[in-house]
Amino acid sequence: MRNEIEPRNKGVGDTSSAAHYGSVSSALFRVTRMHRMLIGQLLREVGLHPGQELVMIGLWERGRMRQVDLARLVGSDAPTMTRTVQRLEQAGLVRRVPSPTGKRSVIVEPTAVSLALRRRVEGILVELEQLLVGSLTDAARTKALTVLEQLKRNLAHQVCGRRAGPCAEGLARLTDGQSVGIARSPTGVCPQPPAWLRPYGMLSLPGLQGGPAEAW
Repeated sequence: MRNEIEPRNKGVGDTSSAAHYGSVSSALFRVTRMHRMLIGQLLREVGLHPGQELVMIGLWERGRMRQVDLARLVGSDAPTMTRTVQRLEQAGLVRRVPSPTGKRSVIVEPTAVSLALRRRVEGILVELEQLLVGSLTDAARTKALTVLEQLKRNLAHQVCGRRAGPCAEGLARLTDGQSVGIARSPTGVCPQPPAWLRPYGMLSLPGLQGGPAEAW
């Protein structure tokens, strides 16, 4: 029986008929998937899973903080962050202590053991960036960043218009303080993201699936 929808001829590099319905979406999906696979392989050397490095770098740079603030920082929901912190605590990388100002608040702080990993993790992120851009010229990298920024804003406007909470706040931060989702943000403001999150969060867009990483 003949299919009702006849697929068009696939372009060079297309690996799925999904490219017919959205070539940019298909390409972005493949790049993001390979990016996640690569960071997973690199982080395995230090015993971390993709997304956990965001939590650790946030703690290393900012110091101890409430778990709820940590979740907002990386654009995660509360249950996902709880699981992440529990696993990092089991690995001896973070410690949870009761907050002196609130009975229900929990403070998360990096352990001395984790500090030994900091330079290695930062080195992995530098290596990831080098592997990603390859031989691109400065002009090509600037152009790629411009296009990715616009795609990111397009997505953030749509996602934040449909969903409030940590996801919307995280996406708003990833748009460098733009007004995306501010009207639906419980805090009313979307602060600038830390320097390490702005470039690294370009492809992974923490928060789109309820947290920085499904593997948490």
